Amino acid sequence: MVMALAPATLERETSAQDAVDQEPALAYDSNLFFFPGMYCPSGFDLMKILYCVVARPHPAIDLGPVDASCPIVLCDLYLPDTPIVYASHSFLALTGYSLDEVLGRNCRFLQWPGTVQEPTVPPSAPSTPSPYVQPAVRQLLHQSVKHNREVQLEVTNFRKDGSAFVNFLSVVPIYWDDGGDGDRNRHPRRHRYSVGFLCDKTAME
Repeated sequence: MVMALAPATLERETSAQDAVDQEPALAYDSNLFFFPGMYCPSGFDLMKILYCVVARPHPAIDLGPVDASCPIVLCDLYLPDTPIVYASHSFLALTGYSLDEVLGRNCRFLQWPGTVQEPTVPPSAPSTPSPYVQPAVRQLLHQSVKHNREVQLEVTNFRKDGSAFVNFLSVVPIYWDDGGDGDRNRHPRRHRYSVGFLCDKTAME
């Protein structure tokens, strides 16, 4: 038995379908104010940083799960004294420094209390050893960064207010290829950045 729809019912269903068909697509709206980089005011793609870490060949250390809430710092291996070029909000919250106070500085300033001025030396000159860090730890960290080796270690760091914390630090050098395969074939790959993952071990105890 075939049921026929009443004219009024058929008209309502047809109108509803027409309304759905006439709704604008949500995938694109010409009125949206969008431009490349609008979600990346720092200039560094955090997702790409994490991807480069996860996809690195032959990892020497196990980082375990990592997400964007981890205190992260990015240092430029191409520049003298390997300065900080990116720091996450959680890194700033952990250390108490502002972004302007950390950009352009080598991470070793964290080995000095914020109430103590780190001796200033030219980038080409040897840095003054921190009396708060064991020489063996300092040497291991320095050599690992210099030779692009992954490393995990515990190091005493200081916040801006002078309070100390034990930093369980993981450092991973990463490639950062901006060009295509042709560029990589013509030029040998070099590690571009050193990524530091911080963990306040003191707060976990």
